[in-house]
Amino acid sequence: MRGDIGGSAKKVGLRIKELERIYGIREGNNQHSLPKNSVATQSDLATQMGISVDTLQNYKQLANMIPELSELVDTGIVTKTTALSIMRNLSEQEELIVNFSVKHRKPLILLLLDVVIWLIYAFI
Repeated sequence: MRGDIGGSAKKVGLRIKELERIYGIREGNNQHSLPKNSVATQSDLATQMGISVDTLQNYKQLANMIPELSELVDTGIVTKTTALSIMRNLSEQEELIVNFSVKHRKPLILLLLDVVIWLIYAFI
């Protein structure tokens, strides 16, 4: 079925990021750096996958979900659209915390617990 790329939203986003890395897709148009039959742009990749460029970009954003939000999306409690809305409305500080959590593969609750413990010891 066209547009049905399977897997969790986060995994699809990670696959798209990896394909972009493999194909050398970056911001802008790099059509002159690859052979004519290769994928050169996000538009080409989206067409190849049977999705729109907007959907492709949304999946890439969903790749950066914290584990807790990813689990809510995977179980159907939160839709992909709601997850994207939550992620787009994070403050700069919240985004730094989420990115740190994703980068270090540490659940947000454990990260916050570490911060609280650090603060307790810092002020004793």
